[in-house]
Amino acid sequence: MGDKNKDFNYGYQPLDEFAQEGDGSGVHDKLTESYELENIDKNKSNDGLGALEEKPASETNANGLGVMTAAIFIIGEICGAGAISFPAALSKTGIYGLFLIVVVVFACVYAGLLLGHSWKRIDEQRQNKDPLRDPYPYMGEVAVGRKFRHFITVTLNVQLFLTCVVYLLLAAEIVGSFVSFHVGHIHQQGNLRLWLIILACIITPLTWLGTPKDFWFVAVAAAGSTTLALLLVWIKYGMIAPEDLGAVEKAPVTLGSFASAFGTFVFGFTGASLFPTIQSDMRNPGEFSKAAYLGYLGIFLLYVPTALGGYFVLGKDIRSSILRTLSHYDKVHHSSRSIVSIAECLFAAHFVTGFVLMLNPCLQQLGEFFKVPHKFCFQRVALRSLAMLAILVSCEIFPQFGPIVDLVGGSINVLLCFVFPITIYLKLYPETTTKSKLVMAAIIIFAVLGGTASTVSNAWNISKEFHKLYFAKGATGHPEV
Repeated sequence: MGDKNKDFNYGYQPLDEFAQEGDGSGVHDKLTESYELENIDKNKSNDGLGALEEKPASETNANGLGVMTAAIFIIGEICGAGAISFPAALSKTGIYGLFLIVVVVFACVYAGLLLGHSWKRIDEQRQNKDPLRDPYPYMGEVAVGRKFRHFITVTLNVQLFLTCVVYLLLAAEIVGSFVSFHVGHIHQQGNLRLWLIILACIITPLTWLGTPKDFWFVAVAAAGSTTLALLLVWIKYGMIAPEDLGAVEKAPVTLGSFASAFGTFVFGFTGASLFPTIQSDMRNPGEFSKAAYLGYLGIFLLYVPTALGGYFVLGKDIRSSILRTLSHYDKVHHSSRSIVSIAECLFAAHFVTGFVLMLNPCLQQLGEFFKVPHKFCFQRVALRSLAMLAILVSCEIFPQFGPIVDLVGGSINVLLCFVFPITIYLKLYPETTTKSKLVMAAIIIFAVLGGTASTVSNAWNISKEFHKLYFAKGATGHPEV
């Protein structure tokens, strides 16, 4: 089957030759065959949630991420926009939204661990252990084929790009609100535009760094700032809570509002598309499942109290951002704004640092496409600076984060975090039990139905907002205060 001394893309001779000589439909058949030759027990039940096998010390990356650091990366990347927008989303669904949150969390953890198992099976067959810039699309090609790799690449980059748009908008809105209140009022129409440019200039040098293991401190800052900020938000809830929480008027729940909230919940919890990048940088990738459980547990414990507190204390008065809501409350009631101001600073720090984490996989794939050297160089600086410019322009064109969060969560995130991971896993693990396949089918049906309803609802909302922004009578091109 060819020269055994040659280098193979997949690191395993039968797999590489099948990919090169076949029809490009994927290497999952040969992958299964290779494991059979190695006496893998096909009768062993695998539900996708078991612990990944730990590698011997000699096979681990001594300079990689540990379990706790990887868990912090997960919290730092995922927890942020959800914490800001979940109270408004729960207001749209009522208390029934808690059930939806639990289902979304289960589906996200399950799909994330499936990606972890898929990476384990692929990585064990790679002879070339050099770091991959695009592990997720690579997994898609190994499992299904080259076309699927391209599809994942495009979808992933669009999702990461739009998520970074959301993060930059949130950071600029928070910083602008803080400065306007404490330093001096700047007209809102110019305030957000100005801070978008300033923050983009500040963040750009951070995007020139390499892979996540090169800036672990960014993940720690992102996770730590969010945790402290939410603690302050909870304290604020306690300070302004009425004696009779039952008297707080709640917003009406409609089918449209429920569908819209689905996108917010999915956006707030989904991060599986970034998991392969984290796992490939871990000291022992076999311990990724531990990091995933710890990371999602931390996110759940941060999100749910924030959403419930806003729902019961503020009711129908919640706006798209809980910080904007609390700031407005202090203004109307002439309350001290110190707690909200500190929380704003912490959230701004999170969105700036989280922005770097979110954008990095996209930048790595761009670097691979344009064949940028794997080192700090002029080509890296130029390419990543242009990417930042594209994000800034997008923010300036549509400076509203709420509709983007809902749309991305209900459409692109459903594909990347549910449909694609399950598809890849089933191709790489044909021995999967019927019980596990039924669970996966239920997750896909739930995600696709909810995502479709959410996408239709939110696409309509965005079209109305865009018309109001630029084409309606008296439109200024600036978001409303």
